[in-house]
Amino acid sequence: MRQSSGKIQGDPVWWVKCGDTLVGSLSSPESDQPWIVCHFEPSDGWESLSSLFEVQAEARRTGFPEDKVWAIKAVRELHLELHPVIDGEVLKPMLIYIEGAEARFRL
Repeated sequence: MRQSSGKIQGDPVWWVKCGDTLVGSLSSPESDQPWIVCHFEPSDGWESLSSLFEVQAEARRTGFPEDKVWAIKAVRELHLELHPVIDGEVLKPMLIYIEGAEARFRL
């Protein structure tokens, strides 16, 4: 376990992948219906996507203004997948937001 932002984070549960590129890992999942909220740890593939997720997060924080909603569609079109670290099926989130060390997604 590691500590981040004052919280202890568990081992990764899912790898976040865009095609064959590893974007990061998700750990410490908690339910906040209808969302699953996790700790996000970026990998090398995050750098090329981070600015898109920043615009998406800003759109959400500011009530989805017309000049920023394109980012939500662009993230959906990435077809990100959550691959289980140990066993289980690959998850394909309908929506996923990553902001700083927090990720939240809906199936």
